[in-house]
Amino acid sequence: MSMFDRLEALFLEIEQKTGLKKHRILLEAGIDPAQYRAYKRASRSLSDDMLERLGKSEQVHVSVTRLKAWKAIDEFGSEVLQEAIAVLQAEQDA
Repeated sequence: MSMFDRLEALFLEIEQKTGLKKHRILLEAGIDPAQYRAYKRASRSLSDDMLERLGKSEQVHVSVTRLKAWKAIDEFGSEVLQEAIAVLQAEQDA
């Protein structure tokens, strides 16, 4: 599941709970919906700034850290991130 798949599922969930459409959610977060669509069409990850704005939006109940994790999964893959977690755990145990 890609970052955009997760975001689309999140927007759908918000719409079902609040009635707000994705367009309105993006605008309220200070993100141009056309820019969002351009990133999605190009399969480019959203910038950290865009993720920060989304995560701080009143409508979005997902943390900035979780949004960045979704981006990291897209950029590096789950195997790389699992290895990174193992490295961090080994360093903490040392």
